[in-house]
Amino acid sequence: MTAADPLRPRALSRGSRRARHDTFVLMAFFVAEFAIVALLQKFALPAGALSISILIPLLYVGLGVAMVTSTLGVSLIRVLTFGLLLLVALTSQLLVGRPFSAPSFLMLIVLYFPMIFIWKMSIGDYRRVIEAFQNVMVIGAVMVFVQLGWEFAFGLGTTLSIEPLAPRQLLLPGYIYEAPFQYGAAFVRPNGFFFLEPSFVSMFLAAALILELTEFSRPLRIGLYGGALIACLGATGVVMVAVAAPWILRRMKPKMLMIVLVLAASALIAALAFGGAELAASRLAELSRPGTSASERIVAPLRQLNQLSMDPERLVTGSGAGNMSAFQASSWPIVKLLDEYGALTTLAYLLLFIAAIWRAPSTALAVGLFVVINFTGGYLLNPVPIFMVVLLLSMPRVAAKAPPRARPATSRARAQEAEAAVSA
Repeated sequence: MTAADPLRPRALSRGSRRARHDTFVLMAFFVAEFAIVALLQKFALPAGALSISILIPLLYVGLGVAMVTSTLGVSLIRVLTFGLLLLVALTSQLLVGRPFSAPSFLMLIVLYFPMIFIWKMSIGDYRRVIEAFQNVMVIGAVMVFVQLGWEFAFGLGTTLSIEPLAPRQLLLPGYIYEAPFQYGAAFVRPNGFFFLEPSFVSMFLAAALILELTEFSRPLRIGLYGGALIACLGATGVVMVAVAAPWILRRMKPKMLMIVLVLAASALIAALAFGGAELAASRLAELSRPGTSASERIVAPLRQLNQLSMDPERLVTGSGAGNMSAFQASSWPIVKLLDEYGALTTLAYLLLFIAAIWRAPSTALAVGLFVVINFTGGYLLNPVPIFMVVLLLSMPRVAAKAPPRARPATSRARAQEAEAAVSA
């Protein structure tokens, strides 16, 4: 009979306190950052002639606190790919032979550096983390319906907006906060009050819907996120869900699939009753009309990509950071990188992005966000979608499941072991 280890209870107690501390820091970090990236994305810090998104310093402060107080780590492969991106991007600018924008170059490095971090967590902690995001997006979804009700109550074009409540110098410039459905129309699309544009609230609602369908399967939440996604009239989120659909369907149980189909059919019937077919046809027609949102975000980048492929000089070094003309502001990340940095930097960017989302907890969300960010708009230097990738995909890593515990030995098994020991 062995004596009990007097230090074991004390060691177990210290381990339990450490685990509770790590969980507290984990949840505090993600709850704060999800609230910041969703609800404060319109705000900026004035810096002379520039405006810096408040999301950037707040994320870096959170990362610093997490590194000091908890188990936040880094991925070696991502450190190497980020180093490659930094090296080839800097080299291309030194060889370009013309002035380039140092702030634009620094913004590229600052925004993608957080992709190197990894926070290992249990499956239970991961579900609590994404539940925090889901709860934040309840606010966003509700505000979409509030804005719709406000506009119908007080007249088309009279929308509930955060702009009159905040000083202009504290808001990020360059965004159409109150975007009409189409040029000259009175109806203003809901932007969820806190979000930069309808496309951004659409992207966030799509992420919440994908996570709800694959992780929680709560019909009321599915209806809330899906209904708000349709109500904000943003095609970005619809594309994101459509791209992720094969991976969503693989995770859904037959009963939940039937519920979702019923909800989707009901939403489709309601949309058709309120003129949804005409609205959809109008958005699709934008592809053939230069200057419209769909044309500038889909057709124009394809033309630019074709032009760049025939310019060997730009494929090697690019034209210099920040030298893409203003009317090309919606260019895809790969198009902007090819134009300003060249092919090697573009390849390094893709390697880093793929390494960051590889083996992400949600494959459906990873695929959807990768396609939307890289092929539907000018998101290269926008912290909102990039930090969304960091918080939802690249940072959380679910630890491998613990091996099953050995079943306790029966009295017969213990007797056999004792007999074998005596005979030995």
